Amino acid sequence: MAVGNMPYDCVKALVEAYPDALQKTESSYNRLPLHCACRKHAQLEVVDYIVKKWPDACLQPDSLDHVPLHYALSNGADFAIVELLVKTRPDSAKAQDHKGWSPAHVAANLAADEKVMKLLLEANPEVVLTKTNRGHSIRAVIPKQISNQNGLKTIVTETKEQVEAKVNLPTLRKKSLNPDHMNML
Repeated sequence: MAVGNMPYDCVKALVEAYPDALQKTESSYNRLPLHCACRKHAQLEVVDYIVKKWPDACLQPDSLDHVPLHYALSNGADFAIVELLVKTRPDSAKAQDHKGWSPAHVAANLAADEKVMKLLLEANPEVVLTKTNRGHSIRAVIPKQISNQNGLKTIVTETKEQVEAKVNLPTLRKKSLNPDHMNML
């Protein structure tokens, strides 16, 4: 079912007539109707209807390992659609495609709005430690000509610092400088 720019009433009628349509893939890239809707700028009402009918579609990869969130981001979907996908299935923000790109990598590369990046990093803060198959971090894929006016670099850097602080254990040297530890020696 090629949803694309189909009106809500048409999508609803098709799904009511053939409920399994939402789980059928197209032949070239094995994309589901939700992938196609996110790829072709479907109305929020259409995406919401599909997601409510089959929430797990948010987690389904196509043959390129893209989940619908990858397509929504790469095609400039409205924040409401990105938010709907992430809030329905937060693990969709953890997906990586066949090149190792997460949704946050896509958003950074396209200089997405600050609130989009915050949403993605709240759902998956550890992604700031991941790299693509070619070794690019999220911060590295932000276009060089982008100033920090939209705050992307700051958001990514601050999240990385927070994640690293949670992961890193204090070193033995730091412990030995603590006066309480000196008494134990």
